[in-house]
Amino acid sequence: MEGFKVSTNEDQVTLTKEIGKETITVKFNVSLCVDSEAMSGSSSEQEKHREESPAITCKPPFTVFIAKDKQNLVFECEFVQPYDEEELRSAGEHLADSFNIEEIYTFTDEVTEETYSVRGDIIDGELYDNLMEYLNERGINGAFAQNLIRFATHYEHAQYISLLQKMRAFVSS
Repeated sequence: MEGFKVSTNEDQVTLTKEIGKETITVKFNVSLCVDSEAMSGSSSEQEKHREESPAITCKPPFTVFIAKDKQNLVFECEFVQPYDEEELRSAGEHLADSFNIEEIYTFTDEVTEETYSVRGDIIDGELYDNLMEYLNERGINGAFAQNLIRFATHYEHAQYISLLQKMRAFVSS
């Protein structure tokens, strides 16, 4: 993840970088977020998909924290699901986005039960676009999203292999 300091703890990943007076932190979890589209259907369909499908990918929801002067602006984000032909024909400019802002909130010190948040799908379209541009100016954009998917996919696979090894050791003992 170019430009970010990466730290991991089991299934948790934290990316951090400094830009001027701001600290940008991105957090995500690789558990239970593997794209399983190729895994649905009957067993004969599954065999066919296994032979024809691209590799499985990990597209975890991620949280972007932008900290400045003890204040935090937080964006809860999720990757956009693939569009069908009709959606591509009828949708607007948001289709260019590889992720959506699902929730936004601010806090000082720590988030509490009382911290107000707003869903990204109900805010004004122009404000939404400005917030996406704000993220883009800090390097949280389509290229970042593709790198995150690539990193998360490789990291999740390593965690999966580790789990298999632990299970084998457990069963063998």
